[in-house]
Amino acid sequence: MSLDVGGGGGVDPTTLSKDEQRKRSARIDKMLVAEAKARHTKDWRRILLLGTSESGKSTVLKQMKLIHNGHLTDYDQEQWRVVLQSNVLQGTCELLAIAAAQHVVWPDDVLPHADLIAPLTPAEYLKPPRPLPSDWVTAVKTVWQDPAFLAVYEARQKHPVLDSLDYISVHLDRLLEPQFKVTNDDILRGRQETKSVSETQLVMGGLPYKVYDVPGSKKDRGTWIPFFDDANVILFVVATTSYDQPLRDDPRINRMQEALTVFETLSTTSCSRTRPSSCFLNKVDMLPDKLRRSPLSATFPDFATEAAAAGLDVATAQQSPDAVLKYIGKTFYYLNKAKDRRLYVHHTCATDTRQVKVVLATVNKIILKLNLQMID
Repeated sequence: MSLDVGGGGGVDPTTLSKDEQRKRSARIDKMLVAEAKARHTKDWRRILLLGTSESGKSTVLKQMKLIHNGHLTDYDQEQWRVVLQSNVLQGTCELLAIAAAQHVVWPDDVLPHADLIAPLTPAEYLKPPRPLPSDWVTAVKTVWQDPAFLAVYEARQKHPVLDSLDYISVHLDRLLEPQFKVTNDDILRGRQETKSVSETQLVMGGLPYKVYDVPGSKKDRGTWIPFFDDANVILFVVATTSYDQPLRDDPRINRMQEALTVFETLSTTSCSRTRPSSCFLNKVDMLPDKLRRSPLSATFPDFATEAAAAGLDVATAQQSPDAVLKYIGKTFYYLNKAKDRRLYVHHTCATDTRQVKVVLATVNKIILKLNLQMID
């Protein structure tokens, strides 16, 4: 789903005078010539992917590769076995840490297995041994079968844990096999922190693009600045389910509030305020379940106030993904200080290839439209 929340609008050619139609036609001809030239000269269009940590922007990039290359086979199978098994260990450790904070008491047959996995440090679970030690595999499988552990898993929403835990829970046994075959879905859902800037070259709509994915953590945002000047469009990715979660690197700060702060800063920065932007409200597939467990108004009380002022039933609005997405989209729109810059808002599920394909086609049209405006 896409929503253009910027100003202006399309022009109906039938309302133009003949002279205006001729001029418009000439501009379109120039654009077509320019686009044809671009195909042959590698006149790159540049997309800058921005967002705070764990927003899903790197997953958007993987989808771009999958959609426009038809596969993700450029990823090394063994490399991704390590990543995915580290995700399994990390997610298990995070849930065990929550259980410890809640003073969960393990049964005698589960306790030694929990005690084996819980003390693993990030250095150990982010770069696990290959193959995984058999006692680790047994321990992980055992704790995931325990009802108390599963209760913690079901109530994990407010904690900074991996979003891919649902996927891990379904594919746990396969992901723990020593030589499991890595699939496109595995890679799309695998979590690997972006630690450096990456450049990806691909073709969309017959035109060459360079897509820059930059680190999202607070300490790395200085790496964004050099890429603004050459960017044709900025794609800012936001995790819609992050409204009640703290940042990993600073638990005092709410993730959604951090995304709003970063977006507002970008809109007032001279190097980015002239760049058209698309805001991807991501992880919408997870939002309905999240709203059932944790209301948005608990951390953003203005939502309930605005719903009531609009004559909506607040309890119903709290459970409505559409109402919540409208509120989040409007909040970002009002932070767009460069009012002459159009902001496009899209609702996305970065792991849904078909849906992302539609959104990216829209983004491609936006860039082509901007080219026409520049020619004008």
